[in-house]
Amino acid sequence: MPAPAAERPELHVLIDVSGSMKKTDPENLREPALRLLGDLVPEESRVRLDLFGSRITSVLPASEATPETKRAMRQAAARVRSDEPYTDIPAALDAANGDWGEETARNVILLSDGKVDISPDEAVNARATARLRAEVIPALIDAEVQVHTVALSEGADQAILTEIAERTGGLALSARSNEDLQRVFLALFEATAPRTGVPLVDNRFRVDGSISELTLVVFRAEDADPTRIQIPDGGEIDIEIAGTLADWRWDDSAGRDLITVRDPPAGSWRILAAEDPDNRALVITDLKLAMSGVPSRIFPGEVVDGTLVLTNHGEPIVEPRLTRDIEANVAAHDPQDTVIEALELNDIGADPDVLGGDSRYDFRLRLDGDTGIYTLEG
Repeated sequence: MPAPAAERPELHVLIDVSGSMKKTDPENLREPALRLLGDLVPEESRVRLDLFGSRITSVLPASEATPETKRAMRQAAARVRSDEPYTDIPAALDAANGDWGEETARNVILLSDGKVDISPDEAVNARATARLRAEVIPALIDAEVQVHTVALSEGADQAILTEIAERTGGLALSARSNEDLQRVFLALFEATAPRTGVPLVDNRFRVDGSISELTLVVFRAEDADPTRIQIPDGGEIDIEIAGTLADWRWDDSAGRDLITVRDPPAGSWRILAAEDPDNRALVITDLKLAMSGVPSRIFPGEVVDGTLVLTNHGEPIVEPRLTRDIEANVAAHDPQDTVIEALELNDIGADPDVLGGDSRYDFRLRLDGDTGIYTLEG
């Protein structure tokens, strides 16, 4: 039987545009965070974007994440505002729970700073909260939707946002600063719609001829010099030079650099900036490694049985003569980015592989540690 690839991800994004966001997010960091998501979402996924406050504004209907769709999402970030009087979270979640694609991993990202607030009458708000708990969340569970919540202020109703996430199997995160929000969105992206990446060692990485697009995420240290990128011929590119190059796009807002290069030259590259555990080098290529069987939320001591599958053009490579000779591994990183477990994998039926020659690299992990965001790297 062919090895199944992981379900392709689907993201429905809800952005709070209520008036209280003027105080919570005065610099409108939701805008660069949304541009980050628009750049990083993989093209094999589906995306949808709605703004919500007193009403729901459909900005981008559910659609394939083509280059045109991703560009529309980046451009739509300019529409994020803070001018509606109320925060109707139940209605927003109702709206997001629809228009799902077939056989996708369903995720909602809810970014808000407020409580369930639809009226000056607290009794009306209490009834809306009760409906959220009794009707809206169960409907999401029935539809197999994971809701990931991002609280944008100390004043946010952490209890209700956490309840929404936990009951649907999602992540409940909070952002307390400009940099926090960028890192939180990166973590959510990696949990819900991961893209193929290449390893960064001392801010160095290699690009081969199969890569059609390269995206770099670089978090700048405080008071650091502007980021530069050293390309294979030894030249250095900064944001000013990139602005003159047709194949480069560079966004340096919100304390990070988001750099996209079409048809990057093969060879050795280097990020000329401080190292950061959240720096990333992400690529678009036909040859990918898919990970399946790993939920976005794991409890301490829970055993996780996962699988790595090599794919070409989105289809699993079912060729035992090839996969039995490939060295594969998986590593678990704790919230401080320390490797706490590393496994060597195989496709010859030796532990932890379940069945040799099926083109699957099986693994089993049990994580015992403090709560936080852990990363599995294959």
